[in-house]
Amino acid sequence: METAGIDDMIVNSIALTFILDIDELCLQTFTTPYMKGVLTRCRDLPLSDFKSELEREWLTDGETHVSEMLALHRLGDNQLQKRFSLLDTIYAIFPFRFLGVLATASFFVFSYYLGHCNNSEAGFLRYWPKPLFLAESTKYSVLNSFFPRFFPVVSNGDPIWSMPNQTRSV
Repeated sequence: METAGIDDMIVNSIALTFILDIDELCLQTFTTPYMKGVLTRCRDLPLSDFKSELEREWLTDGETHVSEMLALHRLGDNQLQKRFSLLDTIYAIFPFRFLGVLATASFFVFSYYLGHCNNSEAGFLRYWPKPLFLAESTKYSVLNSFFPRFFPVVSNGDPIWSMPNQTRSV
């Protein structure tokens, strides 16, 4: 298949670059820094021609027959002898990053409910919204968003919406 012009050649080269780099992009995106550290501690698996390895062992050892399984065993000994501690296993299994995100999200959801909702006396964790007030101005600064207790938004005195006082019959 021939490319018709420079445009096709550029598109094809970008596609090839994407295909060649997608594994590294996935590794950088989806692995934690701890797992990247574990991967850097692993030794590379030596890629060699087993036939030449067997011939070299036969010539140096003087053995008449060396099996391929023995050659594989000798090549993998360094990887098998490498031990991980119990702490390494706990860090690999226990999702600290997920629990940190879950705790952070829970904190912000709970702080929202404390600031913008009233607690119900009917039951535990039952909230209803506080009355909604219209702001006097549309000016909203960074200080208003990050420090609302110290820099509150000035609002009108009358609420524009409040929760209806309807009681349900069960």
